[in-house]
Amino acid sequence: TGAYDRRWNMLLSLRSWALVGSSVMAIWTIRHPNMLVRWARRGFGVWSAWRLVKTTLKQQQLRG
Repeated sequence: TGAYDRRWNMLLSLRSWALVGSSVMAIWTIRHPNMLVRWARRGFGVWSAWRLVKTTLKQQQLRG
């Protein structure tokens, strides 16, 4: 369990950096709102494509 303990401790030590990073991103997003909209559209596009692929594969499995 030593390897898991080291990884867990590393993850906990990165928590403070994640807080700083999220704060910087929040300020950046306020200054550049178009970037947030662009990434939201990309995320929605990826999510929609994933749903399309998933339903298509499911239909193919039902047919054959």
